[in-house]
Amino acid sequence: MLGDFKLGKNTESYKVAFNKGTDNRFCKQYDIFKNTPDGVFVDKLSGDILFDTKERFNSKTGWLSFYKAVDGATIEKDDFSYGMSRVEVIAKKSGIHLGHVFPRADGRQRFCINATVLDFVPRDKIKK
Repeated sequence: MLGDFKLGKNTESYKVAFNKGTDNRFCKQYDIFKNTPDGVFVDKLSGDILFDTKERFNSKTGWLSFYKAVDGATIEKDDFSYGMSRVEVIAKKSGIHLGHVFPRADGRQRFCINATVLDFVPRDKIKK
């Protein structure tokens, strides 16, 4: 399986991507990604652009937070696991679990995304 090869079968990335896991709050990858320069976050498996730093904000939750995903890059699916009612965010091309989206008090959304399933690409390095 490609996921085993690219993510490593026994890694946090694999658990999040294929077993709908969740990164620990303020994990090492989050600390690396929370203050990156201008650029995009891509799916570790497919390389598709999923989120833009222009939509990132600090929710103070310990997970990467974005107001929205790149148009057409993700799928949202109702998730009733663990006795909760949430909306799961899935990468459209690879099908991996990315996190969840929640409503905010100001009417916007908060995409709460696991950092371990993403890679960062500076804007000037994006392949066109």
